[in-house]
Amino acid sequence: MDGVSLSQQVPDKSGDLISPYHFNTVCSESVSPGWDTSHYALDGGKMDGWMTAPTQIKSNIDRDNTRAMGYYDQRDLPYYYELATQYATSDTFFSSVLTGTPSNRQYIWAATSFGNIAPSNPPPGGWTQPTIFDHLTSAGVSWRYYWQDPALKSIANWDFAVRDRI
Repeated sequence: MDGVSLSQQVPDKSGDLISPYHFNTVCSESVSPGWDTSHYALDGGKMDGWMTAPTQIKSNIDRDNTRAMGYYDQRDLPYYYELATQYATSDTFFSSVLTGTPSNRQYIWAATSFGNIAPSNPPPGGWTQPTIFDHLTSAGVSWRYYWQDPALKSIANWDFAVRDRI
């Protein structure tokens, strides 16, 4: 993808060279999306620190953090590969802020993370920045935000979630 050759080799934490490899399991642990790890991996724009970045997500399975070089192919994910051939599915997606989900969700909703790089408590009265939902309501466009994951409890920190709750 994007010119990464299967023969490319990147040194891991021990200095051993690791090439991209096909995952041999359907289960894979996440690599850390945190601020520190991501910026270390970015390495001033060289994007070459993924294998040596100190990870915030410890693993008993992948102690050397080589999972950053693992991939799945069309045999593993035929449904998603078919979708990708038929529809745009965020090729070369870049988040608004190089950190985890909560701060990026703030950007999606309100075009700012208020300077937060990790989950944080809202100020008294909640986050008041107008959101995309406020703009939709003002324009007379109906909308709904469906969620059930407890990790999304941060949605309750926004006044629209309380005000517009059904």
